[in-house]
Amino acid sequence: MVPVSDAVVTLYRRINDWVVWDASQYLQVNPVTTPNDGSFAYMAPQGEYYIEVKKEGYRTHNTPAFDLTTEVINPELELIKLPPSIIDVIVPGAPIIENLGNIANALGAQGAYITKVFQNEVVENPDVKSAATNFVVPAAAAITTAVVATAVQATSLIGYLYFLLTQPLLLLGRRKRKEFGVVFNSLTKLPVDLAIIRLFRTNGKLVRTSATDKQGRYAFLVDPGEYRIEASKQGYTFPSQYLKDKKEDVQYLDLYHGETIRAGEKGAIITANVPMDPLDIVKSTRRLYWESIGRKLQSVLAFSGVILTLIAALLYRLPWLWVLTGVQIVLFLLFRRLARPKRPKNWGIIYDEKTKKPIPFAVARIVETQYNKVLESRVTDARGRYNFLVGNNKYVVTVEKPGYEAKKAEIDLSRQGKDEGVVDMDIPMREKSEAKVQTPPAPPPSSEPPVKPT
Repeated sequence: MVPVSDAVVTLYRRINDWVVWDASQYLQVNPVTTPNDGSFAYMAPQGEYYIEVKKEGYRTHNTPAFDLTTEVINPELELIKLPPSIIDVIVPGAPIIENLGNIANALGAQGAYITKVFQNEVVENPDVKSAATNFVVPAAAAITTAVVATAVQATSLIGYLYFLLTQPLLLLGRRKRKEFGVVFNSLTKLPVDLAIIRLFRTNGKLVRTSATDKQGRYAFLVDPGEYRIEASKQGYTFPSQYLKDKKEDVQYLDLYHGETIRAGEKGAIITANVPMDPLDIVKSTRRLYWESIGRKLQSVLAFSGVILTLIAALLYRLPWLWVLTGVQIVLFLLFRRLARPKRPKNWGIIYDEKTKKPIPFAVARIVETQYNKVLESRVTDARGRYNFLVGNNKYVVTVEKPGYEAKKAEIDLSRQGKDEGVVDMDIPMREKSEAKVQTPPAPPPSSEPPVKPT
């Protein structure tokens, strides 16, 4: 610890308002200038005070307000030296390597300065600590909770709870063959995650309720009898109208459309494959833009709430903050599981055909060709990226962007060996040509003589 001399120390006292304490009646001086050893002291009556310390080249230090119960005021205070600015360390005419080293040193000094200020004036400040624990952190938790509540649909949450409760039963279907049924999208052929599956007796009595996992799987272990199944998921309808007359489709066999299922022996497992039709919802370009921005904002808010609470728990180490951090993490993971759909890692790029630059905020839609149905729409990011996760089928990708000609691209995934595929082709777009302004032709010469001015 290096003493700081010539620092100006001022003692303030609250008398209705904060004022410089009048030390003359106690035969003292206020403010005082520190000597070479940096020491100072006041003898003052009881009351509420705070101290201000100033010196050129150092950050002004203001202590938190304190109640004086003794008569002596002589705390140890640390002044933080101001770091050099980037401009000050650059030497005109010096070699580039030397200036780069100077800048690196200045950045390191500024980082150390910021860390020290945060430690001394935020972490150790009881007022800031009280505000953080009493207001800021609970507010962050409330924001995260609100984000999750608005982003996660109630039906998805119910399906997730059913999934957690019924997951052990699903594991029974892994002993032989594929002893589980799959709920899948009738058009994309992809599994439907967290669809709620209800098993009824033919007399209408509900026997069991389950939910599908990420692979759309479910299984019912039943006693002998007759049963029927109902499937539900927001954004889908059951039974399928597209596949209502089919018993198999691509890789799925034994399609179920609401028929009676007969179980002849105890311990039978119902594993019918259930197609569901996606609802026909085509969103406007404007709505897609705002939804894209809203999803990014939700992700930032949910993640920032977790980070803020975790930092507070690490700094203040209060038991209830650790509990709140755990709750925040659970909520954030729930948000990622339910509100953010699975996305492939590969990307396609929408770019300008002439400049080869990516086109942000272009709207890409994928259309199933057999029924001409829009399955999903996506807005390209700042780097023009998009992708779609689909199943074995034929599709058309359409792209539109104001100022560009609409573009279509066909893709055939019906012959691939995998159950799912990624639409990630690069698509060029051509800018609309501006209409040429034509100069109107000159009028034909008049046969009449010109009129002379009067």
